[in-house]
Amino acid sequence: MSLKNVIVIGGSGNVGREILASLLESRAEFGTISALKREGVPASEILQKFARQGVQILEANFKDKASLVKAFKGADAVISTVNAPAFDDQYNFVDAAIEAKYPLSA
Repeated sequence: MSLKNVIVIGGSGNVGREILASLLESRAEFGTISALKREGVPASEILQKFARQGVQILEANFKDKASLVKAFKGADAVISTVNAPAFDDQYNFVDAAIEAKYPLSA
């Protein structure tokens, strides 16, 4: 399985920015490299810098699974590097990533 479309959550943090930088160094191996930020919050200077280097900036409401599913559509991998205050959001990240990749039918 190849990972062509990768989303990093927490891309402006210490770990997330290192992951984004490494992905960019190997950009020929990827289709789309994206960073997910919180909906309604301006992109940080760090994310803006990555955007100028080709990283797609996505946004979603971290508390709303449907918003996350929409952001995760087409992703082969979702990497979360959020810090302690956002740890509980990771339950939504996992549920949304699964649903985005394997939609549930009614």
